[in-house]
Parts: sequence; C-alpha cells; structure tokens
Amino acid sequence: MTDFNEICVKLDELVIQYFNILDDLNAERTLLENSLKQGYFNLSKARYSMGNKSVGSLQYNSKCMKALAEVCINETSEECFELIRKKPEKKTSKSKTVQQIESTTKQTTVRRRKGQEEKSDGDSESTCRIEELTITDKSTENEGDVEVLTDPIKWFGILVPGVLRHGQADFIQAVSTSCRIANLQKELITTKAEYRSLYSKKQQLNTENINTITAQ
Repeated sequence: MTDFNEICVKLDELVIQYFNILDDLNAERTLLENSLKQGYFNLSKARYSMGNKSVGSLQYNSKCMKALAEVCINETSEECFELIRKKPEKKTSKSKTVQQIESTTKQTTVRRRKGQEEKSDGDSESTCRIEELTITDKSTENEGDVEVLTDPIKWFGILVPGVLRHGQADFIQAVSTSCRIANLQKELITTKAEYRSLYSKKQQLNTENINTITAQ
C-alpha cells in the first residue's frame, strides 16, 4: 500500500504542475499575441510617417540577410529550446556594404596581340595589331550574396522614427516569447506522459490489491 499511496500523491502533484504550466502557457500566448499586434501597429505607423515606400522590402536585400537570433536544441537541459542572439557586426575598412558591392565593378583591360600579314610592294611584312578587351571579373558576381550581420533598423536610414524602433523591440520580444512557449509546451507534454505512466501503474496496483483481497 505504501507504493500505491506514493503514486497517488505523485499524481496529485503532477495534476497541480500540469495546470500551473498550462496557466503560464496561456499567459505567454497572450503576451505573444499582444507583442505581434503592437509590432504590426507600430510598423504601420512608421509607414504612415516615413512613407509607404520607405518601409518595405525595397530597403533590404533578402539574399544577404542573416538572422541575429538562433534557436539551439539541448535535450539534456530543462529548457530544450535555447535562444541565442548575435550582436551586429561593426563596419570596418575591409568590410563592404551591399551598396558598395553593387556600385563597384571590376574591369580588367587585356591587351591581345593579333598577327596580321600585310603585303605591299611585293614584300611580305608581318605586323601586329593591339586590341583592347574589357573583361568583367566574374569573381565579383556573387559578392552581392555576402552575409553580413547588421542591425535591421539601419536598413531604413539613420534617423528613423521612434515607432519603428518600438516595433523592432516588439518583434524581438515576440521571438523570445515564442521560444518560451515552445519550452512550456514540451514541459506540458512531458508532464502529461509522466501522469499517464503513473496512472497506468496505479491501475495495475489497484487491480493486484483487489485480486489479493478477493483471494483472501
């Protein structure tokens, strides 16, 4: 009976833990909804103040974008999904921006000697003609796809309105909230599986106890 009572106590604790996690999960989902709603609202206000064409996909190159946040999976830790943020890179003399890469074209002038035979006054004289060829360096064709860690707020200029910065902060918070939601959902599934396992064990012990009492 000792094992049976311990299992009953553990099941009660798991029920309380399950509903606590569910309460936290609902709170995080509400926070995510509010963050996304406020973020899109601030984004629309920024478009209204800066102009519809000043805030959009025309201000960035999707081929050279790189995420500043990554989600790592660690199954040994309590929080399976871990959010890692990277700091934007500072511009140096060696680094090139997308505009510099697009505006710079490397051209090489090649001199090619072409032999041409000309005959005059019965004498054969060999002359050389120099042709200048302009050849574009193909190694720069893919430089526009260079991935650079930059702050996305700088895509839209230096002096951006405050609502655009607030919108960025809302979306950053939404990413962190999404990671916490994923961890809570995993914890909820784990608690549910543990409860079912203990409940099956409880049913088995209960059946054995009934059979023992009946046999007596």
